[in-house]
Amino acid sequence: CPLILQCTYASAHLDGLAVSLAVAAGAIAPRSHPTARHGWWLALAVGTRPFAILLSPWLLQRSRVAWLHFCLGTVLLHVPVILGGGWPLPPEVASRLGGWEFNPSVYAWFAAIMDPVAARWILIGVFVLVWGRLVRRFLKATDQRLPGSTPAPPGDVLFGTLWLVSPVVNPWYLLWMAPYVALRPSGWSVAALAAVALSYVTGLRTGDYSLGAFGHPAWVRPVEYGLIAVAGGVDLLRWYRARRVHSAPL
Repeated sequence: CPLILQCTYASAHLDGLAVSLAVAAGAIAPRSHPTARHGWWLALAVGTRPFAILLSPWLLQRSRVAWLHFCLGTVLLHVPVILGGGWPLPPEVASRLGGWEFNPSVYAWFAAIMDPVAARWILIGVFVLVWGRLVRRFLKATDQRLPGSTPAPPGDVLFGTLWLVSPVVNPWYLLWMAPYVALRPSGWSVAALAAVALSYVTGLRTGDYSLGAFGHPAWVRPVEYGLIAVAGGVDLLRWYRARRVHSAPL
């Protein structure tokens, strides 16, 4: 995946480290009940990038021990920040609540027809509903599974939805999808990991300063998200055909 090489080896974004820590937190989850080790690994991931906390229901499940150690590790990691004068919002959270935009898709449509602040809060609410539904489905299914058979988190759908409604979609944010796309590849998710590289085509890189440093030429986002939409349409068609085959009478 060229995106991984670009965003880690070439650019050294912290998301690469955070994703690795989150994967470490979940590496033993499918084979055993969550323990203190899960909590500490996830605390390290959240301390690196807060996005990792979205995976906590899948990685820690209902284990009180894992949750206790996760909370303890998170607090200890933030002691230097607190002693240094406060606990400000993480940059990625502040950017979503503030006025910064970069490479948005659905948010751009909402912001064009309503107040941008209202659009942000509405889409945050949409994501919370999707996240809550995924968590509820997982916990309900877990009660019906045998111990040790917990599947990996649906990180492709989870983070794909987050970036779909986000006003800021930096290329390295999609690193959060990569491990789960490797486990459950689909047309739309592979297309997303490839097409997001087009967001690097900015005024700063092309020398067209009329766009601003981080502005895009008019064609970039239609092509980028158009490729993902086409791949998603193919996925839906394949799913529909497979469903018809399985539901056909013998």
